[in-house]
Amino acid sequence: MPISGSEEGSPAPRTEVSHRVFACERCSRRKQRAGCPCATSEREKGVVQVSKTEIARKGYVTTLLERIASLEQQLTAPDATICETSDNGRSGHRGTQSGWPLESADVNMESLSLSAMAEPIGRAGEFLKQLSIPRVITSVTETYGGNPEATSRVDSLWDGISKYIRHPSGQMHRLHVEPAEANKFLEHYLDIVDFRFPRLPLAKVKLGIDAITCEDESAYNNILQKDPALIFMAYMVMAIVPLVSDKYPISQGSFVSIQLLGKCLKVLDRVFRQEDGVDIIQCLHLLVIFSIHCSAAGSSWHLIGFAMNKCISLGYHTEISPSNSAISPEEREQRRWAFWSCFLLDRLICAALGRPFAIHNDYVTVSLPGEGSIDSSCPDPRELYYIHLFRYARLLSSIITSSSVEKFDSALSRILQWRMATPPNIGVLTREPYLHQTSLYHTLILRTGIHEILRGYKIYEAEDGMATVTHERELVKTTAAVNTTNDPEYQMMVDIKLFDICTAVACSLDRNRMTGRHYLSHLTGYSAFSMGLATVYHELVRRREALGPNSSQVIDNEAEVLNPLTGTPSGWSLVGENSTKRALKASEILNMASSKLEIVARQFPRMHEYKQTLETIRPIVFSGHSSMNGDVEHLKGAVMDINPTHLRHLGLVIWHCHVIGGQ
Repeated sequence: MPISGSEEGSPAPRTEVSHRVFACERCSRRKQRAGCPCATSEREKGVVQVSKTEIARKGYVTTLLERIASLEQQLTAPDATICETSDNGRSGHRGTQSGWPLESADVNMESLSLSAMAEPIGRAGEFLKQLSIPRVITSVTETYGGNPEATSRVDSLWDGISKYIRHPSGQMHRLHVEPAEANKFLEHYLDIVDFRFPRLPLAKVKLGIDAITCEDESAYNNILQKDPALIFMAYMVMAIVPLVSDKYPISQGSFVSIQLLGKCLKVLDRVFRQEDGVDIIQCLHLLVIFSIHCSAAGSSWHLIGFAMNKCISLGYHTEISPSNSAISPEEREQRRWAFWSCFLLDRLICAALGRPFAIHNDYVTVSLPGEGSIDSSCPDPRELYYIHLFRYARLLSSIITSSSVEKFDSALSRILQWRMATPPNIGVLTREPYLHQTSLYHTLILRTGIHEILRGYKIYEAEDGMATVTHERELVKTTAAVNTTNDPEYQMMVDIKLFDICTAVACSLDRNRMTGRHYLSHLTGYSAFSMGLATVYHELVRRREALGPNSSQVIDNEAEVLNPLTGTPSGWSLVGENSTKRALKASEILNMASSKLEIVARQFPRMHEYKQTLETIRPIVFSGHSSMNGDVEHLKGAVMDINPTHLRHLGLVIWHCHVIGGQ
């Protein structure tokens, strides 16, 4: 029987026919004429029959729906089992004993990505407007972003606010700004934000600012009609600055930013309708940066996922893409900047949230900006720092991916290599980029140290919310006498210099220009929380080593002072105007972590929950005693609510150490 059903995009409903248009495999080999009755044909799975003489290839939606129906049928079959199968000599595909293989050759995943995510303007008629990228992005920005790890809406009030700021009356009219005020916004952005994230397309933003500040509104309308991306970028720069500048009171700054966000999203819809290329990627960069600093833009992880998928579908991730074959060197370089900027944001956000990356390093073959360029002129010193940030993003994803098998010393050597290749700090022009990358350097070492701690534990989380933690070295202690003054955990902690690392991260987070809202995005919040948990772990293990498991003595934490630079390799020390060699106490580091989380919590209430978690853990840990009923269960409940997996596991290790120390 011929395949029945309707095909999306078909010019006319399909009619039932009694003959196939092409022969089956057996008849084809025998050179029989098409149109004769024949047995089943594998090729028929990829097409639909419109009439006796016309066929059409199945669309992706129909193919996926048929696969879903086939899988559901297999699951309900009494003899259905999943097994490893071989498809035309290829191994490793998951298949079933009956029905289709789970990976069908009829679906080209590259084309699927192109159709589902890129929406080329020339093929706009093929896609449902309800599933268009502008609609999806707008929907994501309407979600409540106060918890970066989730995208649910918090209450009906947020629904009302999100609808208002995106659909106020007169939204398509120009929001006029005085030239002097707009230029101040731009100066603040370049001073505070630009060196931490993708490089701002300065020339385009200035053109957009000229349009929105011009006395003649016709100039604005002309730019909006011809190149709306310029208008979007200019407004988005002005929307970001009040969030990160202490010159604006936080309540007033948030109000201004949210109003400008609503304006930007209306312009973004026009951008997607008219443009298809680097400009769209640059617009999404700014929207993602806004979402990192403010919960009003929704999920930063989802937004950077859209931007990365757009880059991939356009072929920006590879040098040999067909779209790159006939373009000028200048345009090719712009595409490199666009992709690597997305790559950087993707790595920063996914690493903080514990989410999967949008693309694996192995699939990225595009060169870094400037590599292989025929231009021998000396680049802008700040531009070198941008490129070094891209190398950091590549290193970050590589270390996270290999964290389960790579030892600390090996990862540290790669981090030190990246650090040694840092462009020179030549003065005022490069001082802030240099200090920022110093902070990233310390944070990545801390992340590596946390993975080294977790390597020694087996952690099992059950579906009912229960968790068990076992230290692998405890098995050795049950079969051989172990000197209590030579605790393997304590020795490992000393070897990796965990407290020195936490101190270095604290010094970076507390440098001069980090005292206010300048750089305190939710990325900084996760760094501060990681620093706090690692410090608590250090204190637990150190106290257990000093006191022994059965001691009732309490160490005065406030009286203890450790020198963070003693015995530390020179490459680990802070270099620059804001470096500090003063010793820090564990309590000071925890105070600093709480203060940073408190500031970030003004935009992301989830950070306030983590601040409370630290405050819950702190008195239990530093009391020096353990109550096997109340305190332990309170501690476990606090850490189980942590969502980034590596930080939740570190919290469970802290709980485990607290239990062991109290026995």
